[in-house]
Amino acid sequence: MTAHISDDQWAQFEQDGYVRLGKTMDDDELAGLQQRIDDIMLGNVKVHDQMYMQLDSESGDYSEKRITTRGTRFHR
Repeated sequence: MTAHISDDQWAQFEQDGYVRLGKTMDDDELAGLQQRIDDIMLGNVKVHDQMYMQLDSESGDYSEKRITTRGTRFHR
């Protein structure tokens, strides 16, 4: 799926700071992106030595900070 931003959309972006794009990829592309994100978060691929992952706390309270890792199976 290929999408281009129209002149009107650029003008909206310049005015509002955002533009609504709608659907930007098909289901297969989305599934591939979801798999890649899972692979990064689970540490199945090396992407960058300075990339760290951290899960939210169970309660959602950020004062209950969890361990930060480099994207390992520890997350699931």
